[in-house]
Amino acid sequence: MGATAFLGGIAANFTGAVLAVGQGVVIARLGVPFLRWSSWSLGGWLLGNTLFGRFLSPALGGFSTPLARDMAISAAAFAVLGGAQTAVLRGFVTAAGWWVPASAGGGAAIILLAVPVRLAGFSPIEAGLGVPAAEGAVAGLIGLAYGGLTGFALSWLASLHHHQ
Repeated sequence: MGATAFLGGIAANFTGAVLAVGQGVVIARLGVPFLRWSSWSLGGWLLGNTLFGRFLSPALGGFSTPLARDMAISAAAFAVLGGAQTAVLRGFVTAAGWWVPASAGGGAAIILLAVPVRLAGFSPIEAGLGVPAAEGAVAGLIGLAYGGLTGFALSWLASLHHHQ
């Protein structure tokens, strides 16, 4: 089980990096510098994941179900990521503050999506291709879902009046 969790973490982080690069390419059309977006995304992810995924999650109680707890942790970690990315967006779009709740909502939603994706996809892929391929496929599907959910918000922000 430890190796599976480790591989899942690697796959999720790789997927997140690919999403940040993809977002950076898309929003470069707004004049957002790609390296600034990428570096703030990395910093925000490391801070949010470290704070909420590693240190605070064992101490959080009071949730009615583990699913609710995991959704809250994911939303908080992604809110930190969104806050870091918002610091970059502020110079380019007028409603950049909406990116934080969009990121947090996307983070909570992927926890809801993870359960059916794992149930439907992990075992068949693991049986055919092994654990690393299954972890990669599940992380990729969840990453695509997050990218799709937040892509709408990013498109909306891009359509608003830009700072000159």
